[in-house]
Amino acid sequence: MDFSRDTLILVAIAFCAFASALLLTLALWRVGSRARLAVRLRRLEDTKLGVADEEGGFIEAIADFSGRLSTLTLPEKEDERSRMRDRFFHAGWRQPRAPIAFFGVKTLLTVGLPLVALLVCLVWPSELSFSDYWSAMALSGAVGLFLPEIVLNRKIEARKRALFNAFPDALDLMIVCMEAGLSLEAALSRVAEEMASAYPDIASELQLVVLEMRAGRGRDVALRNLGSRNGVDEISSLVSTLIQADQFGGSAVDSLRIYSELLRTRRKQRAEEQAATIGTRLVFPLMLCILPTLLIVVAGPAFLTIAELLKGMAGGK
Repeated sequence: MDFSRDTLILVAIAFCAFASALLLTLALWRVGSRARLAVRLRRLEDTKLGVADEEGGFIEAIADFSGRLSTLTLPEKEDERSRMRDRFFHAGWRQPRAPIAFFGVKTLLTVGLPLVALLVCLVWPSELSFSDYWSAMALSGAVGLFLPEIVLNRKIEARKRALFNAFPDALDLMIVCMEAGLSLEAALSRVAEEMASAYPDIASELQLVVLEMRAGRGRDVALRNLGSRNGVDEISSLVSTLIQADQFGGSAVDSLRIYSELLRTRRKQRAEEQAATIGTRLVFPLMLCILPTLLIVVAGPAFLTIAELLKGMAGGK
């Protein structure tokens, strides 16, 4: 059996891909024990501090493995790194090495998925041209390049939605605690403790504010960090209201009560807006999935009958 030069090149690339996958498996197996230990240590630390962070050990393990790979796609400009760091904060990834893990995975997918696509093309039963190989590799490389960005954006949106939905309940608990005589710091600590199981995201944010206050930072600085750390506009507005009430001697309880009602109204309006768009969102699934099936079921027998009649007429002639 004769092999062309292109075929030999593809076989060599496939061998390199197999060797890379084998080395990757061995490296992940080696890092596995370290990752489990890091997760356990992180959980113990978070239990002591009252901060929920289930992804910390996993991110640290990925950063240990893909540290050198991240240098290929890590932004060099400081302003770009600052914007990416803010996005990681909005997603809840506060680990210092989160950018290294993210860009390391991005580089690994961008390089690894084309090799996997090449292996699939080589074992494909039908014959493919050389351009088909490169098209599959280019498409898989684009998927590996943009997939981490899509995952990060979805993570940010999901966390913002969770914070927005949980914040009115947190404000109600803060009002009860402050009316009972607790200070703002004690009320935040109590609310974080009570909401840790139901709303871990808002509980971790409030607990970080308490830790910053106990570490010696000013109340206004800790509250501003809360507003800038999550990217939710409603929380930033509440932070500004609390800071103004603290500076000018206003009642923080009254401000919290008014803002809690406002947030509940906005949450209700968002739910009504999403409910109003259900009809528009169902148009394309109905047209692409249900309507063709309905036409096949209803008009299918009629089409078959007409086809048999036409076939019989053609045979009679």
